[in-house]
Amino acid sequence: MSTKKNAAKTAVEAAALPTVGQIQVLACRLMEDCLVRAGEHFLGSGNWPEDQRDSINAAELALDSVKWLAARLPLDFDEFTYLHCRIQSTISLAAAAFPDKNTPTWRWLRSAESGFTDALFAMEIAEQAEGQASKNGGAA
Repeated sequence: MSTKKNAAKTAVEAAALPTVGQIQVLACRLMEDCLVRAGEHFLGSGNWPEDQRDSINAAELALDSVKWLAARLPLDFDEFTYLHCRIQSTISLAAAAFPDKNTPTWRWLRSAESGFTDALFAMEIAEQAEGQASKNGGAA
């Protein structure tokens, strides 16, 4: 029984974490997917109330920024974080201003906002692991 626990522990410790660069790519893809889905739902509804258009326009600007950011990856941690925060602020404003909080469009906007934050946290963990691995002379 002890041997199985040791083998499991060794396997977990040997599992490679994604790199900071890989997490940056995933973060951009996540945000892009959520913003595209928010826009598709809004446009697919066929009903485009005036009070919702500004939020969708802001989301489209953020989508353009995400695509621009993704084309420049990988970036160092600080530069990516700075640009990430600027884009996320736009999404936060778009989600907060979206008047109908009971729609898939709003939920996709919120997913874009919160998912990017989660990815940033994962990137911090990966950077710490990479730093520790380089101190130890091995891989993360």
